[in-house]
Amino acid sequence: MIAESNLMRLLSAAAAGGFVMALAPGALAQDVQPVQAAPETSTVVAGPASPPVVQPVSSEPAVRTVIVKEKERDTAAEIQNGGLGWEWVYLNADMGVAYTDLVSLKASNWQLQDNSATGPAFGIGAGVRLLFLTLGVRARDLAFPTFNMWETDLEAALHFRIWRVDMAIGARGGYAFLGSFSANSLQASSGSTPSDVTVHGWNVGPTAAVDVYLSKLVSVGVDANAEFLFLQRPALPLNGHAVPAGLGGLYADSGSSIGAGFVGMAHLGIHF
Repeated sequence: MIAESNLMRLLSAAAAGGFVMALAPGALAQDVQPVQAAPETSTVVAGPASPPVVQPVSSEPAVRTVIVKEKERDTAAEIQNGGLGWEWVYLNADMGVAYTDLVSLKASNWQLQDNSATGPAFGIGAGVRLLFLTLGVRARDLAFPTFNMWETDLEAALHFRIWRVDMAIGARGGYAFLGSFSANSLQASSGSTPSDVTVHGWNVGPTAAVDVYLSKLVSVGVDANAEFLFLQRPALPLNGHAVPAGLGGLYADSGSSIGAGFVGMAHLGIHF
C-alpha cells in the first residue's frame, strides 16, 4: 500500500511538471522585451591644450601714443580767402584824379563859371566788414583849379574774394560842399574881387573796387566812383562889386544845379 501511494504521487508530480513546461514558453515570450540597438556615438579625442601666450613684460615705463589726424584742407575755402582769415576793420588812404561838371544835367540861376574841371583827389576812409559786407565812412578833397569840393560820405559794398584778390561793388553818398571860388568863377568885372561863395548839397553814386592783399594786414587796390551832384548856391553878397549889366538881380537870388562827376583812386589799405 505504501508503494502504491508513492507511485501515485510520483505520477501526479510528473503531470504537473509537464503542464508547467507547456505553459512556460508563452509566458517567457510575453515578458522578454526586444532589445534596441544603441545609437552610434563618435568619440572626439581632445588634443593637448595650447599654452597661453605670455606677453613680455617691459621694464620701461609705458609711453602714451597720441595719433594726430591731419585735417583735410578745404580747397574751396582756401581759394575763397587765400588763407587770410576773417576781417573786421579796415582803414585806407587814397589818391587819384577827379572830374566834375556842376551843371552837366541841369542849372537854374546858377550864374557860376568854370563849372567843369579836372584835378587831383585825396581821401581817407574807415569802416567795418561783416563777412562779405562792408560799411564805412569816407572824406575826400577834390582839388580843382578854380574851387575845392569836399565830400563826406557813407559807403557800403558787397565783396567777392578769390584767393587774395578782393572785388567789390557798392554805393557811396553824403554831403558835398564847395569852398571859395576864384575870380574866374564869377561874372564880375575885371579887377573885382569875388565874394566868398559856399555851394553845398548832396552827392551819390555807384562804386567798384579791386584790392590785392599783400598780407593779412596790408592791401593795395584801385576804385572808381561815378557820382551825381545836387547843389544849391545861396544868394551872392556882392558887397558893391561890379557885375555885368543885367546880372545883379540874378546874383541876388539863389541858384541850383544838378551835375555829375567821376573819381578814380589808388589806395593803400590796412585790415584787422
